[in-house]
Amino acid sequence: PVVRADGLFLAFIAPTEGGTVVLRHAPASVRTGALLSGMGLLLCVVGVWMTRRDGPDLRAAVRNDERRNHTRNERSATGSSTAWSVATLSVLLLVGVTIGISWRLDVGEWSAERERSSLPAAAVRAWTGEAGAAFSAGAWDGAARLLRAAAARTPGSAEIYYRLGLVEQRGDHPAAARAAFEQALAVDPNFEPARQALREMKSRL
Repeated sequence: PVVRADGLFLAFIAPTEGGTVVLRHAPASVRTGALLSGMGLLLCVVGVWMTRRDGPDLRAAVRNDERRNHTRNERSATGSSTAWSVATLSVLLLVGVTIGISWRLDVGEWSAERERSSLPAAAVRAWTGEAGAAFSAGAWDGAARLLRAAAARTPGSAEIYYRLGLVEQRGDHPAAARAAFEQALAVDPNFEPARQALREMKSRL
């Protein structure tokens, strides 16, 4: 199993019995995309072969009968155009399916985990953790600085703005605390802890 190390990195626990550990990155979308791409290439080859197959018949018709040649020529052109159209539409369809499956696998299902595993997200977790330690130690300014950095990375987190408001309150900065609580509500109007904190601040005025 892969675990997080030092907030920013991924690691694994070495087996106690020793040996060799092999790490392999093999998303299913790569295999699916390769398969669909191969099918698309095969369809292109079939389409080209179908258009070239009419060539000898057309030349024989030209030698035998000019009138038949005219008819065959029209049919051959129509058949070639149809074959190329079918091949092109098939390739476009396969490309669309490949993109859809890749999006589903790489983005649709894994986007949340990928976001949680990103370096900015790991940095935010590290900063909020350090801010909690600074808050417990009474270092209000240091905790506020760390939380402001975390909020700048994740402006859509009402929780971080709420924590910042609590730190600013402890640091005797009521205006900054009020602004942080209001920002938390701007991000999430249903974030009740921030609303309650604002009520308490107003009741003390």
